[in-house]
Amino acid sequence: MRSHAWIVVILILVHLSSIEGKGKCPKRFKKRGCRPLVIPNTVRSGCRPPYKCGDVCRYACVPGCVRQRGATVRTCRYGRYWIGGKRLKCSCSPCTSGPPVIRNANVVWGSGCSAPFTAGTTCSYQCDHGHSKVGGAETKMCVDGVWRGSSLDCDAVQCPTLTAPEFGSLTPPGPHSYPNLVTFNCETGYVLTGAGDTTCQANGTWSNLVPTCTPVQCPARAAPANGAVHPHGPVSYPNGVTFTCNTGYVMNGASTPTCRADGTWSHPVPTCTPVQCPARAAPANGAVSPTGAVSYPNGVTFTCNSGYVLNGAAAATCRADGTWSHPVPVCTAGPCPTLSAPNNGALSPLGPHGYQTVVTFTCNPGYVLNGVTSATCQADGTWSHPVPTCTPVQCPILSPPINAQKMFQ
Repeated sequence: MRSHAWIVVILILVHLSSIEGKGKCPKRFKKRGCRPLVIPNTVRSGCRPPYKCGDVCRYACVPGCVRQRGATVRTCRYGRYWIGGKRLKCSCSPCTSGPPVIRNANVVWGSGCSAPFTAGTTCSYQCDHGHSKVGGAETKMCVDGVWRGSSLDCDAVQCPTLTAPEFGSLTPPGPHSYPNLVTFNCETGYVLTGAGDTTCQANGTWSNLVPTCTPVQCPARAAPANGAVHPHGPVSYPNGVTFTCNTGYVMNGASTPTCRADGTWSHPVPTCTPVQCPARAAPANGAVSPTGAVSYPNGVTFTCNSGYVLNGAAAATCRADGTWSHPVPVCTAGPCPTLSAPNNGALSPLGPHGYQTVVTFTCNPGYVLNGVTSATCQADGTWSHPVPTCTPVQCPILSPPINAQKMFQ
């Protein structure tokens, strides 16, 4: 019977509602209020106590809970009755595991993020050291047993693009991000000046500056004796120097060695040796000193044997081009005074006469030679003997014949 009474009451209420219009409260119920409506795991908005007839309350599940069924809007009607459908029910299952792992990010524990992870638990994320946010949310919430929220997207911090040093290279090529390590190398013949590597740091800067590749230095070359070198001082790879010899000297060795990649020279310092002039032959009836080849700027001296006179330069100098300053002189016999044939005689050969010349004297028929028959021209320019004389032949004294007398006195 009691159930039937309730059905009658409900039908009356529905009828009244349809008569007076939806959402309106009859005047006779306006002063009456509804008791507070408590719905677990919800939050209320749009109304506050005391709840009078006609008040509308809106309900929503608390963060972390999910509506399963029931109305979200309830209206106080006819005094103590809330209408608007079944009571709202929210599902609030806890999360059985901790917040999910996100690449390049980590959970900030504490501040509400701790076990047990009930519905509504919020966990905050932050990018790992050396990484920065490029998208996504920094929090996740446990919603009815499931962690919800877009994942934080963190990328490694980028460092400025590096350029390989001149005459060098870098490994690996860019772009580079934290915590990449870049290694530098120089080409053959170049030396690294500075750090051999650099690391992309968490703040987006490089730990070291890009080094430089400087050429290998070879030690300064000394000029050879009687020569010169250009340039002076240390020389870098792959350059070189040029050696020259002074006038009158010949180079023995490489004239243009180069600085090699290992810091050594391709050739030793050459030598500058004096130019050699060919040996001078002694003149006939003379001598030369010294004998053999002579080097610049030395010379030789010529002399003639005793009794010979030097015709030409007595000395010759070896010149820078390897030739002699003067030809070999000639030694000619020294002259003696011209001889005259004796009276009534002759001499042979005829003059002029030189050293060691032998002159022969003869007399005409009927004359007798008084003196030497020959004379030699000596080294001091005198004759070994004077010119002889030719005297008439003397006939013997005649004795008169017997029985005769001398006819002339």
